[in-house]
Amino acid sequence: MKVGKKWLFVPGIRLESFQQDIAFKVINLGNQGENAISSYKNFFLPSLNIKYTLNDDQNIRFSASQTVSIPEFKEVAPFVYEDISTRIGGNPDLLDKGYSKILNIDLKYEWFYSKSEIISMSIFTKEINDPVNLVVGADATGTQRYFRTGDKANVYGVEVELRKNILTNTNDESKLSLGFNATYMKTKQDLYSSIDGEYYDVSFEKSEDELQGASPLILNADINYSPTFGNYKPIANLVFSYFSDRIDALGSGQLGNVIEKGVPTLDFIWKNSFGENLEINLSVKNLLNPTIEYFRETTLGDISVNSANGKGVTDYKRGMDLGLQLKYKF
Repeated sequence: MKVGKKWLFVPGIRLESFQQDIAFKVINLGNQGENAISSYKNFFLPSLNIKYTLNDDQNIRFSASQTVSIPEFKEVAPFVYEDISTRIGGNPDLLDKGYSKILNIDLKYEWFYSKSEIISMSIFTKEINDPVNLVVGADATGTQRYFRTGDKANVYGVEVELRKNILTNTNDESKLSLGFNATYMKTKQDLYSSIDGEYYDVSFEKSEDELQGASPLILNADINYSPTFGNYKPIANLVFSYFSDRIDALGSGQLGNVIEKGVPTLDFIWKNSFGENLEINLSVKNLLNPTIEYFRETTLGDISVNSANGKGVTDYKRGMDLGLQLKYKF
């Protein structure tokens, strides 16, 4: 709905019907090891988007919406998955509530200073009711499980995006461009002193903490080169990403949080089109091959986390991924 020449209002509402059913049979839960659980809910989710046009190239946007987050199968089924250094299991108690309601608010300024270039800045906030976190259980196995750890969590952040052309052709189309995106955010959630579930129990000595899985700083950057040499049209991308240290799992009882160290990632992707039929693509992913490392916060300082399988793994590398693809269209 337009109001005058500068305002655009787009209200909306979405109806979602959610039903989740799980059935399991495991030996480590005794009489509760065989069960079937269902969760059902209808959601009415409103939204509002407002755009104010400053001029032909610049806008201010405001958006607000209500959304829901539904737990995944691995989060609710009481099966344990073993990774290189972790044991992670689901928790059927999550289905007692079944969902987390999320309020999203965003205010954004954007400037399109050419048809393929942009500068934008935004501030955002989220309120998450009944948030789900991965928690390290205070038992001998060190198994991590998912719990609804408090009444709500809050997220506040700032995001900046830039896309700039370095070289263009005669049609003002980009041949060499740079892209950059940075997000900085703070998170806070309250924690229950104890959770007495039907299947699993846990307690916390802290009354609040940061949100599990959320990095305070996220960076993304890319360089795109796409020249044209007759019928040969290569596209080369160098893509960099980084997330800062984040909570991998909340520590229960007197245990400290498990922290995942920040990881930089660098990928190279080269697509080559020869005419309309032939395409040869090359990709080299994880060029930096950084060390993946976790540590636990303790009163005596940070200590490296050994894997739960007892093999003493404290860190590892994922290795590089090299791919070559040949495509021909008939």
